[in-house]
Amino acid sequence: MTIQVLPQIIAFVLAHLKPRKASLIIQKLPLEILGDVAGCIVSMNHVNPEIIREIERALEKKLLSRDSEDNIDYIAVEGAENIIKTLNHADSDSRNQILREIAKDDPELAEVIRRSKRK
Repeated sequence: MTIQVLPQIIAFVLAHLKPRKASLIIQKLPLEILGDVAGCIVSMNHVNPEIIREIERALEKKLLSRDSEDNIDYIAVEGAENIIKTLNHADSDSRNQILREIAKDDPELAEVIRRSKRK
């Protein structure tokens, strides 16, 4: 069974994982959504708590329940740094394929990621 998930939701989840785990997941994503997911990670700065609650409700239906913090105004996410760290943990073939997909939508971003030093 294939579950359709918006690139924004995938990006949100990946942005909150450790880069090594996120890289394992991003390498398995279908090529047609890689660029969108990477772009969403990069453009993510602050997330409205209602969106977080919506994602949480959706995940609760599929996974285990967990409590959310209602007093958070926004959650900060460092988008560009997250995708760079994630891709630094990917194998070179996957990294190059993902960069090609990103370059289709945002060549400048792909170049910034290519130039980033592996940390």
